[in-house]
Amino acid sequence: MPNHQATVASDAAPDRFEGRVAAITGAGSGIGRALAEALARRGCHVALSDVDETGLAETVTRCEGRGVKVTSQRVDVADRDAVYAWAATVADEHGSVNFIFN
Repeated sequence: MPNHQATVASDAAPDRFEGRVAAITGAGSGIGRALAEALARRGCHVALSDVDETGLAETVTRCEGRGVKVTSQRVDVADRDAVYAWAATVADEHGSVNFIFN
């Protein structure tokens, strides 16, 4: 039988993501989008990237209005220079990054 008490206790704990910054690649769909939405709901500022600008814009729309900063940029992670440029932009826009999800 699963121990549900641990789940309840962790739900009552202060949110570890609130006020932090997460940089997420592949945020235009799938797991990247789901992660971006979940973190934004928990008060985490998100810097999003994807090669699919339409999907990325949809994710931005889903994350906005939650009291967190949401930034986005089209980035092809196969292009090393583009990734480094995005990282510099994220640092400029958010000041620091606490979590990186690729």
